[in-house]
Amino acid sequence: MIPDFCPACDAADNPFALIQRETEQDFRGETFRVTSPALQCRHCGFGMLGPGHLDALRIATHDAYRRKHGFLTSSEILSRRKAMGLSQKRFAEFLGVGSASIERWESGILVQDKASDLLLRQRTERGLYFNLRPAGRSKHSFAFSLPGSPALT
Repeated sequence: MIPDFCPACDAADNPFALIQRETEQDFRGETFRVTSPALQCRHCGFGMLGPGHLDALRIATHDAYRRKHGFLTSSEILSRRKAMGLSQKRFAEFLGVGSASIERWESGILVQDKASDLLLRQRTERGLYFNLRPAGRSKHSFAFSLPGSPALT
């Protein structure tokens, strides 16, 4: 809940404005400069995190780490899964990982390790461009196409 007064200057009547604030965050022994939403008093400039802002800050920090180390970001993982037309559960089965990992990677809560990133890249690139198994052969067969392209069979 956004307070209707500023605890620093006592300004009342909803003094907070939503801003994008740049800040430094430490993660895994490294410092990253990230931008995320915050609330700022229009009167005195006092700043604080509002509802959902801590999660947005965490995701921005994790994605900055991912970009620096050449890992897929949370939105890139999500985009690849959606381009393949798979649910999180089916995507997890396709990769051979737990569905909780997919949920955490896509939401930005957890950063995948190097081996998992490599698995994500290899399996999704092959899954996006090639038919892994002829459709109809198994209940676990996968047939994919790129958006706007005919299905590969």
